[in-house]
Amino acid sequence: MISYKTLEERVINSYSEQSAIKFIRNDKSKLSEKDQEILFDFTKGIFLLLQKSPELLFSEFHNDDAHPNRFHLSSYNKSDLKKHMRKAFKAIDDFMYIIYSIGLDNEIKIPKKYLELYSAIEIENNIKIHDILKQFIGKEKLPFHNFIRCMYNENYQYFTEIFVQFTEDLKAYKRLIKWLKDNEYTYIPFLVNSEVRNSESSGMGLYKKVNGNVGNMPFSIYDHSIIGMFMDYNALIQEPAVFSLRVQNIKEILRNFNELNEKLKDFIINYHSRCNGCNYCIQRHLKRTKNIKPLAISVEYNNKIFVLCPINYVYSYSWTTLNDKIVNGVIAYLDLMEKEHNI
Repeated sequence: MISYKTLEERVINSYSEQSAIKFIRNDKSKLSEKDQEILFDFTKGIFLLLQKSPELLFSEFHNDDAHPNRFHLSSYNKSDLKKHMRKAFKAIDDFMYIIYSIGLDNEIKIPKKYLELYSAIEIENNIKIHDILKQFIGKEKLPFHNFIRCMYNENYQYFTEIFVQFTEDLKAYKRLIKWLKDNEYTYIPFLVNSEVRNSESSGMGLYKKVNGNVGNMPFSIYDHSIIGMFMDYNALIQEPAVFSLRVQNIKEILRNFNELNEKLKDFIINYHSRCNGCNYCIQRHLKRTKNIKPLAISVEYNNKIFVLCPINYVYSYSWTTLNDKIVNGVIAYLDLMEKEHNI
């Protein structure tokens, strides 16, 4: 986990962490590979410059106080955190949109607060960069967040490389990605925060449909139409990356626990959330019936009884890194899902 002196430094670094690890050309573009790489290096250079000299953009800094965990954020009572960080994201996004607007051939007016940084990147008289931007953005319609994330090739799975930097076991991670690709899981990238359309979060999914119907947001943790792995980056969190397993029919799986293979049993016992007596399962049904009983399911493993929750398991199937043990369980779980749903 990287530590920062200020929130603004965390925000700046998140742009590098969420952008393409290496240059991949857009084969459909009329720009040469060399010109595309010039833009790649130029864009990366802006964020490297800000990492070195954040005062070029920010006059006010706040102590780094990112959320320690991505779930139940309101419980940390950090009302100003999101405000300060989103202000920083807006400043960088707005500046990058000025550069992007050169490609749109818009009239450029540089606000006073951006003049120092604009001068430092030496773009005003850089005719080569102007021409590249006008072709790539103005004529070929490269979307804004593809521009700032240096993702030029729409067919390349950039995020499978980006999330390498957040796993403790590179071999296990690559094995999982290979298994998902070999088994034809569909790759879907998320380049922008869905709530406020800024750059604070991004991610990807490798998923399969289980009922022939995927909604508008297959990234939802409670989507009932998919299985697979989703990887999410959120700069508001101390450890920004999370790796999440999506499965279905949890009640039936737990009820038939004894029929599962040992690898999957061990995975469920190690990671599935226990019933903590919160009674959420009762409260959510009170409007329909008053005779509801707790939905917790008891299973026996190694001569011990475990009382498991069939509802809030999604939180326990999310990890800030991956290792061999987790990957073995994920593959076993998804293999079962494919057989259960005949996909």
